[in-house]
Amino acid sequence: TTLKKSNRTKAGGRQGELTLGNSETTQRLAATHATLEAMPEDTVEAIAAKRSAYVQAEADQPLTRERLRADLFCAAFFAPKTSDNATRVPLSDDMVRRATEGQPMRSGVAELARELVAEYHFFHWRLAFPEVFATGGFDVVLANPPWEVSQLSEEEFFAAHSDEIGSLSGAARKRAIVGLEHMNRRLWQQYLNTKHGFEAFNSYAREAGRYPKTATGKINLYALFAECISQLIGERGRAGMITPTGIATDDSTKAFFDAIATGGRIASLYDFENREKLFPAVDSRMKFCALTLGRQETARFVFFATCAAHLRDERRAFTLSGADIALLNPNTRTCPVFRSQADAELTKKIYRRVPVLIKE
Repeated sequence: TTLKKSNRTKAGGRQGELTLGNSETTQRLAATHATLEAMPEDTVEAIAAKRSAYVQAEADQPLTRERLRADLFCAAFFAPKTSDNATRVPLSDDMVRRATEGQPMRSGVAELARELVAEYHFFHWRLAFPEVFATGGFDVVLANPPWEVSQLSEEEFFAAHSDEIGSLSGAARKRAIVGLEHMNRRLWQQYLNTKHGFEAFNSYAREAGRYPKTATGKINLYALFAECISQLIGERGRAGMITPTGIATDDSTKAFFDAIATGGRIASLYDFENREKLFPAVDSRMKFCALTLGRQETARFVFFATCAAHLRDERRAFTLSGADIALLNPNTRTCPVFRSQADAELTKKIYRRVPVLIKE
């Protein structure tokens, strides 16, 4: 509460922004990267010269300021909010005025940001790949994102760190964890740090503006990855990823699916049931999909496939536009699921003739 009040007072109404680099900065960094890329590296001397040029480029003052500004933004979410740490937590003023304008930082703020960078490995796409974003984004992104809920599992944590506590259940485990504060201070602190890491990440995901469509409910990493990837590809780019089919059918991801569907950004979605163990380590009841993003007026869909050959069966495949999806699922805005092209066409004809009974 104190930090929020201080943030409002010192920022003077100016809030920290997530956007990185104006077009001039991006273009200059892109030109620098292009120069480095063109330098030869076929002799020891050439490699040494290229390394020296790279170090000099990394020390570029505008780049240093931009990186510090981005690190401060992330650090504000990940910094432990404790009384003995309060004066070092980055505020909007540190980012908007001090880092941007090159003014002296408050004592300890930049140092804390560097500590958090080392611990959490903040990564800023636009600063790492300015030559890509100077031309609009990546041409191709391929991904197999993790299918994991972003929350600390006490059972899993202690299974790896303490068999004695990990074997307990329910209230008994809770009591044992509380007792660690006095019985095993090192493990207690390790548990608190891990717990803080999950809480800080979830706070960043929900509040930083980075994942406006997918950071809802119980956060799952695959959904965040999907939204991130959609932001990385250029206007003519393509992205392919393997995710649970819930990316198109779950309530928690409906805002994201609605955005890519109505925006004409789905090229195809192929849903699989894992009954034939395409992924041996995944439960046979698990439904997953191969999702391809890219500018396309209508998308190709296949559902209930159990092998790759089913994707070539045109009786199973159907196409839908963003308008079709809005017509068929006007309230949920999730993906309609059909077993065949005939089912899809019949349903579209019915919905065009009979309006939805209740429009929420």
